[in-house]
Amino acid sequence: LTLDQLRSTVEEADLVQELVETDLATDIEVTDAEVDAFYEENPDAFTTPEQVRARHILFQVAQDAPEEEVAAARSKAEAARERALAGEDFAELAKELSEGPSAPRGGDLGLFDRSRMVEPFASAAFALEPGEISSVVRTRFGFHVIKVEEKVPASTAPLEDVREQIRRGLRDREVSERVDALVVELGENAEI
Repeated sequence: LTLDQLRSTVEEADLVQELVETDLATDIEVTDAEVDAFYEENPDAFTTPEQVRARHILFQVAQDAPEEEVAAARSKAEAARERALAGEDFAELAKELSEGPSAPRGGDLGLFDRSRMVEPFASAAFALEPGEISSVVRTRFGFHVIKVEEKVPASTAPLEDVREQIRRGLRDREVSERVDALVVELGENAEI
């Protein structure tokens, strides 16, 4: 991309934006009733599911690994769990022992909802209260020991907190529909 091509692209984008703002979007008004209706008709868009913040220690073993490898990984996981239950710092244990990508962060997986984790990991994590340590859990990745640090209940954003976001989204949707209609009209009337 040359400087002249970049300049031309920016000028075209500015012209399109000016066209949209001066000709296509000037009379778009989104009413409070439209905002209220959208909020009522799309409750899932404003709901945050229950979440947990957890750490884990992972001992990797393939699902089809020989039984002795499976037993060795389970044994390491049980030993790590016992150390954690005895009071050793979970994050330090994860740094020392975990074979997962989160090990350098002390096994920290951050805040996540149930849908982001595989079963039975998700069920085990969401069954724990903050500060609790799970029994050893096997997933397709291997054996995990999980510690939940925080639980955040499901919530719905109040309408007043998202009112302007909805208003902008509805306005942008109307602008997009008008731009699409203009493109179709110009295409139908063009001589190519």
